[in-house]
Amino acid sequence: MSMTNINESNKSVFSDIYSVMFPTALIMLMPDLIDVHHVILIFLQELMPEKFLYENNDGKYYMYREEIEWINSLSIQKSSDKINYKEYANSIKERIKKARKVEVYSLQLSIIANVGVERNLNLGIFNELKTITLLSVIKILKNVNFRGNESTNSSVKEVVLNIRRFQDGARRKFAKMISEIDFSLSIDSIKNEFVKLYDPSKNDVSNRALSSLIIILELILGTGKGGGGGRNYKTKIEVDAVFQVDGCTVERLVEIDYLSNRDKTAHSEQEDQRGLITRKVSYLISPRERLADLKVNQWRAASIALSMSIRTQSLPCDIGQLSECQVKTLSQYFIQQIKIGNNAYGLLLIMVLLGKTIQDLQNLKIYTETESNQSINSNKFDSIINNDDVFFAFRTVKVTHGKIHAKLNKDLMPIDEKLKLNLPTILKHIMSNGSKLDVTESALRQELDKASTKTGIQITLSQLSNYLSNWLQRHSVDQAIMGVLTEKTVKQCAPMAYSRIPIHKINTIWMEYLLSLGILSDDVNTENIVNVMKYVGSRLYPEHDTLQIKIKNLQDSLQYIKSLKNIARTDEASKIIDFHNLFIKYTLLILNLSTGARPVTDMYGTVENYCLKSKFIRISDKEARSVPAGRFLPLTNIAVKQLDNLESYLKQLSDKFKFSYANIACAAHDAINSNGPFLFWLQHVETIHEENVRNKIIVEQVSPRSLLQHFDHDFPYPVNWHRHAVRTRLMMCDEISSALVDHVMGHENMGHEYANLFSGSSLQDLRIVSEHLNDWLNSLGLTVLEAKVW
Repeated sequence: MSMTNINESNKSVFSDIYSVMFPTALIMLMPDLIDVHHVILIFLQELMPEKFLYENNDGKYYMYREEIEWINSLSIQKSSDKINYKEYANSIKERIKKARKVEVYSLQLSIIANVGVERNLNLGIFNELKTITLLSVIKILKNVNFRGNESTNSSVKEVVLNIRRFQDGARRKFAKMISEIDFSLSIDSIKNEFVKLYDPSKNDVSNRALSSLIIILELILGTGKGGGGGRNYKTKIEVDAVFQVDGCTVERLVEIDYLSNRDKTAHSEQEDQRGLITRKVSYLISPRERLADLKVNQWRAASIALSMSIRTQSLPCDIGQLSECQVKTLSQYFIQQIKIGNNAYGLLLIMVLLGKTIQDLQNLKIYTETESNQSINSNKFDSIINNDDVFFAFRTVKVTHGKIHAKLNKDLMPIDEKLKLNLPTILKHIMSNGSKLDVTESALRQELDKASTKTGIQITLSQLSNYLSNWLQRHSVDQAIMGVLTEKTVKQCAPMAYSRIPIHKINTIWMEYLLSLGILSDDVNTENIVNVMKYVGSRLYPEHDTLQIKIKNLQDSLQYIKSLKNIARTDEASKIIDFHNLFIKYTLLILNLSTGARPVTDMYGTVENYCLKSKFIRISDKEARSVPAGRFLPLTNIAVKQLDNLESYLKQLSDKFKFSYANIACAAHDAINSNGPFLFWLQHVETIHEENVRNKIIVEQVSPRSLLQHFDHDFPYPVNWHRHAVRTRLMMCDEISSALVDHVMGHENMGHEYANLFSGSSLQDLRIVSEHLNDWLNSLGLTVLEAKVW
């Protein structure tokens, strides 16, 4: 190995950096990979920008010109002309991880890192971020004034870690945050954009990543002191190894660091930490005693769950719930008292209307509409807008889990975060702008006692505040709409996160509720509230026309490979892989849009899980629960025919590839006989020097990560985007009850499952779901495709 085309002065300046970037110890770690330094250099040189970007004074990378010229001048001899750089880099990563030297060679791992998930969205951002980061790190390493500074070293480690985490998909929120930045700007401008995004009040992963980038760039630009940027760690004890000595069990306990704002370590984070030399190592020596019988615990949990299920379904009606007739009588009495000037009854009416407690009423604020646009950002109806011609309750509905990647905005469904509910105009005069309501619990209880005496209806404040929720449940209102009206958050009401809810549908339910209280539409001013054709809730799936186009493109790709004839033997393996993965992807797309199943490992299980005659499939996608959570779902006609074609395809693989591709034939045979999953990917494994690569095909299981990778090109959306699309579609159909929708999505509470042992519901009632979804799939252009005959 040698450095050429570098003058003596540059050699002395960069010699230390060269030894850091291309350490001799790395070759000692993997002596059979003799081209390791050459591969790292090639990856680094591929990142370097064009000359016009660093040679001119106004070029974006002008401040890095010395570092870029040095990198471009380097030359490391290679042992062979036939190097597959991608596979070589993967081998280097595996060797470093296996040796638990991840932290030691973090810089080298960052240089050869390549974005693995959501590539279609993040490739450009990743390359820009990687180039800026590595050039900045090299510039800092070159400056003797920055060396040895603890805060600087911490920031350097953090920005290098960002690259590795980015490639693994562990910086998705961070990727969304920086996706709107124009990386064609100058380095100084990019740093200012980072500063705008940085929120010092938050100590989450994304803000720490931004903080470290800002510190590094400020050091380079000479605009900061480089303080901070450290990571706050806690520790946990982990069993690192177990030995058997003289009949005793010896457990080696080590300390593992993890970030203080997490409840547990991420898998990738633990992997890095295990690469460190631990600060404390202890040995626990003890005889191995018999552990508690886990099966007993499992039976006990199932017994408790069954007991709860029986109890909740056999209990009589809740006598604490008021009837509609009783509440209507009370509401009319409240309105009569308001008309004669008793404003306390106005507060009681608000409790009934919005489900408010005494504490909620005390926090209720009144604004003009102009003030609301500037001041209100609450997910509760704790603000009332009272203007000359408008009077409504107001809340924001945010369910998208953070910012959306900038590239997705053009494909995803539009939504509105603001929701307005019309209030009876009779309450308008008791609401004064810019103030809170004068509420005392004793006064309200006193007036409520008077109302109970007059109407003969015994009532409590809690019953008033709970009535809205009870009424919505009684009328089987969709869970997503119920969550919006009862001020739930996404964590409290999962259906909200998966539904794009038409605001006019919410208003329709709201007006029905007002009517049940005896409040007529004439008593509500709706002229100046325009909510028609607007939506709140999820937007994490593409529009109908966009989805049609993407499905058509996938079908065309399948048909093209299927039409190929006389494939050369050298290309046979790659064509088999390409067609198989496209065919499995297309089948998964049909199943996903037919069932709305959660993306989990081996999400559809084995062929025993479905029956093509009865057209039902068993989905088990909630393994975290303490009782079996499988549910039966009807299959669409398209899904049934596609699964039939898949079975024929698997039989073909099992028969025809028995000798040429034995592992494929084995996987297909296991799938047919329910000894393995019926959906799996194929992956081409190449050697470092591309020789004798035929038959190097391995079987890969379907998992959330593999779904992201395989669907990334055609459907670059969140891995569960189909669940958002399916629930929204079902919710829009008036013939499908909320109970059926919750069953399909797996959103039922334990003990209240639609078709459990003690349910009188029939699975045949679910046929309406499959019929509706089948019509939708037809409208999207999804058709049944047969497999290629090899």
